[in-house]
Formats: sequence, structure tokens, C-alpha cells
Amino acid sequence: MPSIPAARLAAGTLSADFTEFGRWWGAYVRERRQAEIDIVGVAPDNVRLFCECKWRNAPTNEGVLDSLNELSKQFRYTARHLMLFSKSGFTDGCRQLASRIGNVELVSFEDIMTA
Repeated sequence: MPSIPAARLAAGTLSADFTEFGRWWGAYVRERRQAEIDIVGVAPDNVRLFCECKWRNAPTNEGVLDSLNELSKQFRYTARHLMLFSKSGFTDGCRQLASRIGNVELVSFEDIMTA
């Protein structure tokens, strides 16, 4: 069974053609600390996908999305897309923030298992 990004790539439903994926870690300049991004996707035309994966027994909250959004802003790309993967779904606050940001996809474990 393909993963959600692979299935979405194959179906052509992501907003860019991400061709390479990897992990990033380094300095978060704004907060002067080390940070990591679980998955970074590369697409042509200077477009990037930033993903965070949470395997917790509680829904992922807006703080996780806010942190990923802020961390991704330190990179200067033409367009940034965010994706959160969560074992236990998402809080209403996380869903509302995703809607406000507008370039975010929330993927629960249930979504992956039914894909």
C-alpha cells in the first residue's frame, strides 16, 4: 500500500511535483537552537514540502503546526507546503490553524490505513 504522499503524488493531487524526500536538521536561527524537520520534499521551481510526524496517544495540537510553520519560514523558497502526520488525529485548534495558514494538509493514521 503506498503512503499518503506517494498515493497523492501518483494521483496528482498535491500542488507540486515533489520528486525527492529527506530529513533536515540544523540551526533554527530565530530561536537560536537546534531543530529538525522529519521530512522535506523537493519540487521544481524552488518549492518545498515540510512535514512533521507525531506518534502520540493524544491528538496533535496547533503548537506542533505553528512550530513547523515558523521553522519553515527560515527557508527562502518560492512556495512552502506543510503536512502533519498524526497517530491520534488533530485538535480542533490544529484544524483551525491549518485552515488559516491555507497550505497545510493534516493526515491521520486512520487516513493512511484507509488510503
